[in-house]
Amino acid sequence: MFTGILPRKELHAAVCGICLGFAQSATASSVLTSFDFDADAGGFTNGPDVVAAGLGVPGWYAATGSVSDFAGVTGRALAARNFAAGNAFVLEITVGSGFIARIDGVAFDHVASASGPTQWALRIDGMDVGGGTTPATFERFDDTFALGPLSGALRIELRGLGASSNNGTYRLDNFTLSGSVAPVPLAPALVFAGSVAALLPFARRRRVGVGPFTPLVE
Repeated sequence: MFTGILPRKELHAAVCGICLGFAQSATASSVLTSFDFDADAGGFTNGPDVVAAGLGVPGWYAATGSVSDFAGVTGRALAARNFAAGNAFVLEITVGSGFIARIDGVAFDHVASASGPTQWALRIDGMDVGGGTTPATFERFDDTFALGPLSGALRIELRGLGASSNNGTYRLDNFTLSGSVAPVPLAPALVFAGSVAALLPFARRRRVGVGPFTPLVE
């Protein structure tokens, strides 16, 4: 029997297939952005090495004062001072219009000088995701969590606290943010309406020549 568009089973299968296509459109977890602060030709750079499609990623800046560079794990590392009263490395990422992002992990190397900050704290989009005592030699922080969906402006702050002198330094190297970016999903009603509209031409072709009183042939 006809539903007026397509046989019920065929309609159900087609709509489910289209909806499944939208559900599977999300990007698998990968690197959203990364910084090693090493220029290709040698020296220092404050630009990202990787930027996922759908994101805008500038360089880091210091909440107080300016950033500079010192020796890193290998090559150069981002550095700043003014941590006696608290300071932070700040990265402001933009999630593009029509996209949503999810963050599931962060990793970086860091170190503080003898008169630099004694404590650190990492905040992403207003959520505290890590912290502790600053290391005296480069140490790797690597953790996973679930944050999202996120859109618009996304602020990352790596704060340093408790320095004995504003001349003390804090360094950041090999920063990686992981997660996924995907187009904003359509509402189920819009997906259904669009799928039905897409199937109408097929339904019209199938009904050509079938009148309301056409006898069934077994």
